[in-house]
Amino acid sequence: MIRMKHPLIVTAVAAIALAFASPSAAQFGSRSLMTQAFEPYVKQRDLPILMETLTLEEWQRPIVDMLVEDYLASFNAGIETLRTRMQEAGAGSEKGDIGALLRPLQTWRQERQEIYNRFADLVRSQLSAAQLERWPAWERAVRRERLLPLSELSGEGINLVGIMTDLAPPAEFRAAASPAIEAYEVRIDLALTNRQTREDEVLPATIDAMAALDYQKSAELQGKVMAMRVVLRDAQEQGVREIADSMGPEWGGKFRLLAMQRAYPEVFTPNAVMRLYEAALALTDLTDEQRTSVISLKGEFQREWDTMSDEFLAVVKREEPKGPQQRSADAAPAGTPEQRKARGGEMEAMRGRRHEIGERYRQLLEKVLTAEQFAALPGAQKFTAGALGSKSAGRQPAESAMQSERPEGAGRRAPNGEKGRGGVGAGSRPPTEDAGGRDAPPASVE
Repeated sequence: MIRMKHPLIVTAVAAIALAFASPSAAQFGSRSLMTQAFEPYVKQRDLPILMETLTLEEWQRPIVDMLVEDYLASFNAGIETLRTRMQEAGAGSEKGDIGALLRPLQTWRQERQEIYNRFADLVRSQLSAAQLERWPAWERAVRRERLLPLSELSGEGINLVGIMTDLAPPAEFRAAASPAIEAYEVRIDLALTNRQTREDEVLPATIDAMAALDYQKSAELQGKVMAMRVVLRDAQEQGVREIADSMGPEWGGKFRLLAMQRAYPEVFTPNAVMRLYEAALALTDLTDEQRTSVISLKGEFQREWDTMSDEFLAVVKREEPKGPQQRSADAAPAGTPEQRKARGGEMEAMRGRRHEIGERYRQLLEKVLTAEQFAALPGAQKFTAGALGSKSAGRQPAESAMQSERPEGAGRRAPNGEKGRGGVGAGSRPPTEDAGGRDAPPASVE
């Protein structure tokens, strides 16, 4: 069985790594381009999806398995040819000519598509009429697995099919959501295809911009791709709404909450201070006066946090698409440290507000409780140096403690770019509580 940690791929990637050695060259938005160039359309891990989606007969499975291995062998041979071309291009060009090193990629992308087309024709020749009708569904599933991890915006790369699997609602609710899920699959596939088409269209000009270190042109080209990323992000949000609505208030609410936590992890990070309030209400030695105060403060905190979260979400959706222009401006010679600090100011301001809100309500809770009661709260040690020590000694900033409460992997790409089926952080344990302290639905761990 051919593994994709093939030395040819490693060697080819190393051959072009020099093209991204300088910080300025890394600002030209070619990470996705480079990742895709060395990734096959189909991997061995896609075989179970293929067999399940197409409902392959037992006699068909070894044949398709062999065709996948042949495809990967042809793909690796193409990578070896690409490596040779890039080495020759690099040897015949001036030192530092990024464009000469990358131009063989344009030819390879066409060849790569042709290799897949031959594989697809051979597999389809083995299928029945009923199985051929399911072929588009399989291609959509593989495109989601391959292209969603290449997303850059929050909310762009989630896989709602995987999130539904993780949520595991009762069969009747999943059946009710089936039409909405099918519509989502088609809509997301179109958005992914359009994003890919736009990336292909700007590739030649992107390579030229890299060669000329033309930051303004780079920002313009990346902006065209970013427009397609925004369309994809909006399609994801439409899918969240439609699937959630189809399952009704209870399970629809659980689905919406989990999807938004996966889509916007920074906005909907589980809140450690809210957990302190929940734990405080579980104390058995609270006086009636203390309990009334904690309930009142918790409600105020909830309302203020929810309002801030809505505002934060709006800022994230507005500011993240400006990334290409900001990265190019940062790399340009005119980009001073002061200018870089000024950019992205709204995001930093929102992070500061979140820190201030959490710290303020933590202090208010600490004033209501005795020192012994506060020290007894699970997680209180994150905020105080000693269980019964000074209330100000050795305390962590609230935001730092809240950051430590994030589910592992949320919002960050796993090693080798791998993700769970639900998208960013989907392979890790989902949050058990949302940013406002509401219970999140249980989800399986892949």
